[in-house]
Amino acid sequence: MSAHDSPTDDTDRQQEPFPPVSWRERKQLQQHFEAGCRRAEVGQFDGAIEMFSLCLQRDPGNLIYGHHFLKVLGRKFAAQQRPGLVARLKVKPIKKALAHARTNADWTTVLLAALDLLRIDPGAADGLTAMAGICLAVGANESQIFFLEQALATDPQNSELKQRLATALRLMGEFDRAKQHAPGKPKAANTDLLPSSEELAGLVQKMERLESDLASAPGNLALVNQLADLHLARDRPDFAEQVLAKALTLTGGGDLHLRTRLEDCRIAMAQRQLATARLQAEQSDSSAARRLVEQMETEANRVELEVFAARCQRNPSHSLWQFELGLRLKRAGKFQAAIAAFEQALDLPGHKSQLFIELGECWQHLRQFDWAFGRYIEAVEICDQSSDDIQKLALYRAGTLAMAMEKWAIAGEYLRRLAELEPGFKDVAARLDKLAEIGDKG
Repeated sequence: MSAHDSPTDDTDRQQEPFPPVSWRERKQLQQHFEAGCRRAEVGQFDGAIEMFSLCLQRDPGNLIYGHHFLKVLGRKFAAQQRPGLVARLKVKPIKKALAHARTNADWTTVLLAALDLLRIDPGAADGLTAMAGICLAVGANESQIFFLEQALATDPQNSELKQRLATALRLMGEFDRAKQHAPGKPKAANTDLLPSSEELAGLVQKMERLESDLASAPGNLALVNQLADLHLARDRPDFAEQVLAKALTLTGGGDLHLRTRLEDCRIAMAQRQLATARLQAEQSDSSAARRLVEQMETEANRVELEVFAARCQRNPSHSLWQFELGLRLKRAGKFQAAIAAFEQALDLPGHKSQLFIELGECWQHLRQFDWAFGRYIEAVEICDQSSDDIQKLALYRAGTLAMAMEKWAIAGEYLRRLAELEPGFKDVAARLDKLAEIGDKG
């Protein structure tokens, strides 16, 4: 094991669907990703698809890779006819191999079959839902939501897909979006979270079967996940947490998928409490209600910080988790620790500009203004039009800090560039007027 690999024990390595990506591998994936972007820009779609496919084969839960893979496939099939007969004949055996691999939890084969299927038909629901399942297995909830949304777009009336998407959104605390996708007619507000007698009886029966099955076969986790999903679908992450915690104990605590889902439930519970507090504050608008919101925000951040700290400890090379950890540390005012996390995440595709801004803000809070200014300049230099909001923020941070450091000419340069992009951005106009006054006096 190299120095950059995650120091997990043998049990974790066996049960984790895909091994952690080392720093060396991450660098190679970044090269593949950049090559894919270059080929896509000049219309070399097959080459771009191959590059993004290589990225997904090693890091299937990466949202940036998945988005670019489907985007280029969409461009390819928009520019040419659908696959011919020979390609379509391959679909049936691929689907058969995919179904067999999913039954046996052979994630590598599932991934390869799903990618092959999507190369033939980017809208193939089987391929998209398989990718969503892989993302769930590796704890990549945002990517799971992305693939489920793509699958639902091809089959808008599929109630199973709606249920899975609603559950995934609830795990992320996106309760309003979850309600939009939940199948069936909405119930009255005062009974929305209460199960019917038939549903309650079904839950009890499933729990009894689950306990019986786990007693004889602790490795069979299908019912665990099914029952947890039922609780989450009803906005009851606390019940789901109990189910998952018990299953994790029965399996010896080494199942990373269960551990990740349990952590997601903790986040969902904290976000649910925060959402309730915010709703109460909107209705009452009292100082006590506003203080409760602040307390719940602090508590939610504390829970998320603990979760991402634990994940980064299990897998230090996971750039997205390091990025998420850095955001929570920064929010908690732990700027030195946040800096360390953000620096670990600098190879996260599509986030480098934002990471430099986050680093600059941390250094600025620590009153290390030269370091902060340097990070803002780096953010400005690598921004492009595809990240317009980030570019504006980078220019604003660089310009305002330059003013505070009395670097008038540099401040004027960055703020004028920002004014060209958006004249009404924050207080840019007033700052430029002030710089003009300083120039007149000097």
